[in-house]
Amino acid sequence: MALLAIPAAALTILRSQPVILAVVPFVSIPGYFAWRVARQRPRLATWGFWVAAAVSTISVADFCVYDVSVSGYVAAVLLTLLLVPATVGFGVAWEANVQERADKRAVFGLAPLVVGVLSVLPPSMITTFWPLRVAFLVSRPALNRLADRVEAGERLNRPEWAGVYLILKTKSDRHKGDLALIVDDDPSGKSGFVRLHAPDGNSPLVNLDFDEVMDARWRFQFED
Repeated sequence: MALLAIPAAALTILRSQPVILAVVPFVSIPGYFAWRVARQRPRLATWGFWVAAAVSTISVADFCVYDVSVSGYVAAVLLTLLLVPATVGFGVAWEANVQERADKRAVFGLAPLVVGVLSVLPPSMITTFWPLRVAFLVSRPALNRLADRVEAGERLNRPEWAGVYLILKTKSDRHKGDLALIVDDDPSGKSGFVRLHAPDGNSPLVNLDFDEVMDARWRFQFED
């Protein structure tokens, strides 16, 4: 029953990412194992479900906000492929135990809804990067203030917080004045928020592996 409660967003994700369909038979193994082990063990089902859901959701959200990189993306995908099936498996067992106790949550369909939502959250994050967008919206006023100060000639002498992001340094394009606020100064490839003066502006970052539009002026980019 819990599987029926997974939102229609799951179908959208599968259609937009066909490669996921190819690995479904393999990633279903941990889900089946989790269900088989926990179906007669209510406490294990409860703990297994909530721990798997919490670890997968928090870890993938952290990647989307603070570790947007090729290595971070690979780690988030692997974690999702391992823990989301386990979340579903433990969740189905947990829901069955809730129903057996005639809990009101089962009557109103809350248990299967919880399983469905928590199972869909990690895949939705790595396909749409919505936690990055939420973090940007929260941080945008502070990012704009810092960018204005730098463009006015102020130097960033030490790392400074702008919203939920620690800005390590800045980099600007000398010709058009477009500005990058660096959040990861990895020598192999920097990443950060770039404010452009025009849609066709020249980003101070080069050889981009990732270029996500945040709004009319801001982008999040990381270099190859």
